Amino acid sequence: MKNGILQDWVCRLGLRYQGVLLTVVRGCDTLPKDCDLKTLSRFLRYLILRPHCGDPRKSSSFIQFCLIRDLTSTKRSSPRSSDPA
Repeated sequence: MKNGILQDWVCRLGLRYQGVLLTVVRGCDTLPKDCDLKTLSRFLRYLILRPHCGDPRKSSSFIQFCLIRDLTSTKRSSPRSSDPA
């Protein structure tokens, strides 16, 4: 599939597997914008989806290109870090 929003490798999977991957695309709405889990969600979108602009490096809000080492070397943000104690 050349013009779809899914990467070619995703299209070769069965529908159940595709459904699981597309569920990952949603992410979490309640986390702070700078949380590492948001970065992970953007990276997973980069792996699964094709960006509208053609180059994932140009799309930085919804889809984010990064290296695996960048995901593991960032500071650890707790999803509840913004909650008062």
